[in-house]
Amino acid sequence: MVRLIDLAFQKLELILNEMSEEALKSLDMLAYFKKHHTAKELKEISDKLRKLKEEAGELILEILVRYQPMATDLRFAKSAMEISYDLYRISRYSYDIALALDEANLSLDECIDADVQNNIEKVKSMLNLTIKAMLERNKDLAIEIKNMDQVIDKAYKEYFYKALVYKGGKCSIANLLIMRYLERIADHCAYIADEILFVIKGSK
Repeated sequence: MVRLIDLAFQKLELILNEMSEEALKSLDMLAYFKKHHTAKELKEISDKLRKLKEEAGELILEILVRYQPMATDLRFAKSAMEISYDLYRISRYSYDIALALDEANLSLDECIDADVQNNIEKVKSMLNLTIKAMLERNKDLAIEIKNMDQVIDKAYKEYFYKALVYKGGKCSIANLLIMRYLERIADHCAYIADEILFVIKGSK
């Protein structure tokens, strides 16, 4: 027999799945960045995820009040709230990258360097893995994501210190900003991994 709370959780998972697809789309769009046009589209995605986050929050509140979940159900409800916020922030950082490029009147093709491009691809792979881990509630993938976050952190720190001694004009500043935003996106993937582990194990 299907529990009523399970029907509510199914609806919640649909919202999280839609948010995951849109967050991934926002990162994919950066690879094909076009001035002004892409920033506008990324803002629309970010606005959409903000509304979905609010919808998820209202549904979670209803689940807590109506069904008073316990144990694993309660952990999933709590984690879903955190995950919805992380997915929204990922889309927001993608928009922030596009906005920074727009304000500098730059495109990725004009001045992105190999390290930054490599990090974009790594973070895209990390987000793909995060979504897979979330859908499958896969502990091993969650741990792998945590390890990947350390790699991205290290890459950002190395790039930051390199930028301190390199005078490359606005392209150098734009690349450093992008690396910082990518590091934050990776952090939010790691936060989602923490929530996956919490649902599975009851601890982070």
